[in-house]
Amino acid sequence: MRHPQVIAEYARTYHEERKRLSAKANAKRAHLELRLGELNREIDRLVDAIAKGHGNPAVLGPRSSVLNEERKQVTMEMNLEPAGNDTISLHPAVLARYQEQLVELQDARYQCRRFRRGGGDQRPCRDRNSLARPLAPGGRHD
Repeated sequence: MRHPQVIAEYARTYHEERKRLSAKANAKRAHLELRLGELNREIDRLVDAIAKGHGNPAVLGPRSSVLNEERKQVTMEMNLEPAGNDTISLHPAVLARYQEQLVELQDARYQCRRFRRGGGDQRPCRDRNSLARPLAPGGRHD
């Protein structure tokens, strides 16, 4: 609270890191989905070739078994990956407003300390509880 810029920088850094991790996870999931589609198509072609009598079933059968095992592995990996990581972020104006409010709070605390030491305007100290009260509709304290 003593350094609003530090808090704002923390929020920015946190958001950037979440975005980076989310993009990485989404890329891995997209790669797995693409590979799963390729495997399904290749297995379908092999089954169709065997059904139509094209190629030797003794050769195509084991190949389809190998592809099926890889498909199971890819499916298992996909189930372990979280689906669609969309990063939820604060609007930049919210972070800026939060930083402004922290600066205002620091100023009010400073003014109150000055008053208690014998100088300055006493309004910030008299109204210090209004900083903690929620605002009424219209943005005013009751």
